[in-house]
Amino acid sequence: MVQETWKNYREMKHSKPPPLKGIRVLEVCTLLLGPAGPGFLSSMGAEVIKCEIPPMGDTVREMVPFGYFFKEQSPALVHINPNKYWLGLDLHKPEAQKLFHELVAKSDIVEDNLRPGTMEKWNIGYRQLKEINPGIICISKNGFGQWGQYAEQNRPSNDGASQAF
Repeated sequence: MVQETWKNYREMKHSKPPPLKGIRVLEVCTLLLGPAGPGFLSSMGAEVIKCEIPPMGDTVREMVPFGYFFKEQSPALVHINPNKYWLGLDLHKPEAQKLFHELVAKSDIVEDNLRPGTMEKWNIGYRQLKEINPGIICISKNGFGQWGQYAEQNRPSNDGASQAF
């Protein structure tokens, strides 16, 4: 009886599609606050493509304790970036921006945690992306917002500062 019930449970569990299956997310995030949201989305079935900017990529790659000894192998990197595809794009260059635009045309969400104005400077800000894909959803999680005193000072932020603020 128990084996029958367990077998049925396993079959039912795998027969349901994940809630976000078919949703594509482009992520231009680093550290902890940025990748956490797309990480949750990927756990619910979304296809997440993490765009890292060479040469270093995500700063978490070398986060201690293990990143120092095992280059590019920090456990934190794997923990906050589950089920993601990885793509190295130097978004300072027009060729990479063009490729990003092609991905945006086939995506649903773009998420970043860069300083205000950075995405616009790279021609991948909300207004530019809206022309390519009118249904695109852009999420920007910078610590001090897009406007106001601290945004105008162009201060960088991280997870701890954002939570404290």
